[in-house]
Amino acid sequence: MKLLFTIAVSLLMTVTLFSQETTNLIYSPAASFVVTGNGDSNDLTTFDNLCLDAAGGCTLRAAIQQANALAGNDTITFALNTPTTINLRLGELSVLQSVTITGPGAKNLTIQRDPSIALGRIFNIQGPFGDGTTVNISGVTIANGKMGTDFGGGIRNAPGNTLNLSGVIDRDNSAEVGAGFLNYGTLNIVNSTINNNIANSEGGGIHNQSIGTVNIANTTISDNRATNFGGGIATFNQMTLNNVTISNNTAGVRGGGIYNENVNVSLRNTIAANNSASSGPNVYGTTYSSRGYNLIGNSAGSLGFTNGVNGDKVGSSTAPVNPLLGQLLSNGGQTDTRELLSGSPAIDAGDDCVTSGCVSGSPSTLLTTDQRGSGFSRRTDGNGNGTATVDMGAFEFPAAPVSCSYTLGSNSQSFSNSGGNGSFTINTNSTCSWSAQSNNSWVAVTSGNGTGSGTVQFTVQSNPGAARTGGITIAGQTFTVNQDAAAATLTYEGDITSRPNGDGSILSNDVVQMRKFLNGTDTINLTTDEFRRADSAPFASRGDGKILSDDVVQARRYQNGTNPKQTVGGPMTQSFARTDDEFDNQGAKLSKTTSENAVLGNPREVRVESASGSAGQMVTVNIRVNAVGNESEYGFIITYDTSVLSNPVIGAGNAGASVRSCNSTTTPGQINCSVGGFPNDPNQNGIGEIAAGNNQILITVTFTVAPNAPVGVTSLTLSNVNASSDAPELFRP
Repeated sequence: MKLLFTIAVSLLMTVTLFSQETTNLIYSPAASFVVTGNGDSNDLTTFDNLCLDAAGGCTLRAAIQQANALAGNDTITFALNTPTTINLRLGELSVLQSVTITGPGAKNLTIQRDPSIALGRIFNIQGPFGDGTTVNISGVTIANGKMGTDFGGGIRNAPGNTLNLSGVIDRDNSAEVGAGFLNYGTLNIVNSTINNNIANSEGGGIHNQSIGTVNIANTTISDNRATNFGGGIATFNQMTLNNVTISNNTAGVRGGGIYNENVNVSLRNTIAANNSASSGPNVYGTTYSSRGYNLIGNSAGSLGFTNGVNGDKVGSSTAPVNPLLGQLLSNGGQTDTRELLSGSPAIDAGDDCVTSGCVSGSPSTLLTTDQRGSGFSRRTDGNGNGTATVDMGAFEFPAAPVSCSYTLGSNSQSFSNSGGNGSFTINTNSTCSWSAQSNNSWVAVTSGNGTGSGTVQFTVQSNPGAARTGGITIAGQTFTVNQDAAAATLTYEGDITSRPNGDGSILSNDVVQMRKFLNGTDTINLTTDEFRRADSAPFASRGDGKILSDDVVQARRYQNGTNPKQTVGGPMTQSFARTDDEFDNQGAKLSKTTSENAVLGNPREVRVESASGSAGQMVTVNIRVNAVGNESEYGFIITYDTSVLSNPVIGAGNAGASVRSCNSTTTPGQINCSVGGFPNDPNQNGIGEIAAGNNQILITVTFTVAPNAPVGVTSLTLSNVNASSDAPELFRP
């Protein structure tokens, strides 16, 4: 009966106050007032649209009095040195008309009862019943209201009014009922803290009357007390909660966190835990509607919550769920919060619909941040699984360091010697970044940075040498780039160059051979050393395809060594595919040729045959004789390049020479050889000689090729040749 009687009196007071003020309303466009002083004094002339007290300043009370006199949605802001406190000496602030009061931040401005005043609430929203008055208050602390045995210590919201609170702290208020808030109208609270309020009977933090409606989001309700019911909240009409933390509240009888008098109370993403009461320590009542993803530490005394259903985590008296909450502290922003501690079951356990819109029971304003506001996202990846999810409660646990793992879509790519463009994918978590770097100058990364899964793009230059392998390093892994060898190039020295079986004379057959080479009907065959095509071959820039006297002169100069390596207008080049056995480990090719040292004359012939070898390997060269007379002994000096060849070893040929005396001279890279002891020839009176016309190998010389031998040509030269016959010898490579 006491509660009903009080409601009736409150309604009567509201009507009386409204009837007193309406006779003097001024209808004008919405006005803006700036509070410049933290005192508490009345406006000097209430209806002049000027906020001025007797001292010429604008106080909060004077600004509200001016707004009450104007029939518009006026605004009140503050220009004060902060932090500061406004002590109300003249009683509560009565708001009669729609107004928006925007403070500088709850920690910067406190509006409280002056300690010298025994009783008094802070705000009384008294807009006339049914008039639709809307009051918006943000960025202030409402504190120390004290009503004794009356109701509504901090704020009273009369029937028919809509009160929107954002970024507000409502603390340290006391009353018989509804110490923090007493609501008869519509009350919307977001990003706020309600703490340390004490009710002698019901509703320590909030008391929602039977005609009131309450929507709360991103708000902490903590450390409030009621002697009887509803330490945090006592509600007698519908209430909707999204991402609310209700903890450490106490009721002497029922509903330490929430007392529900059998009305529709819906919860989503809400924590109600660590509260205390004789019955229903966290939530009391039988008509709760879980919209999912709530944490109820101990659901004793309530119905509507089932562990594991709709994402709810629900404990019992014997097995409570601990949300792992910190103390009520300043954890950022303008309002205090109870942070989620590491390992809390509330981390990443909420419903993301509060950020985009729920099917039903959405918060009055979609939540983009947690209670702390700007800089504190409502969705983070608190458990480090790579997906950001809303937490339960008002506080969002900071994003955990993400453990990044990376997987390449492929491990390698191969290219021809001409190069080209390549790419490969990398897969990782959405918050993991990566950067790709080339390990080789011939591989260039063109797109190599990103966050989350992506694609690396690169280019490969053309290859002028041997086959090669490169790589791209990314996230501790290597992507391999393989490239084929380039085509090799042979160089011809001039219009005229000798071939292995050339006879030193320019004949008609040589001209035919040259023309076949020019028109492409006879291509290169490396295995038969045909890069020396004939006695005649053209050079690139001056060859005219004709055999002239100048060409013959050049051939003789080339053969007798007077100008062995000088091109005449050339060189001419020809490309061919290289095979693996033609390269050493550096891609170097050992030449097949020697330079010539010959005397034109009778075609007796001793020559050095071509040979191919690889760097770091062995190569064997044949010294061949084409006998004309019946020679029984040959002598000659072999000269070689010691930077390429070393450790010569003499071996037997098929000429059957039993005497092979070859010794190094005092000149590095020279071997003086005497070869004889051929098998007896019965046609020559039993003397060991080589018969005329025999084409045989006198000896073999095996060299070790230098490990760092470059691609190119090295020379092996015969000189000081003599034989038992007086006929001159012709020596060829």
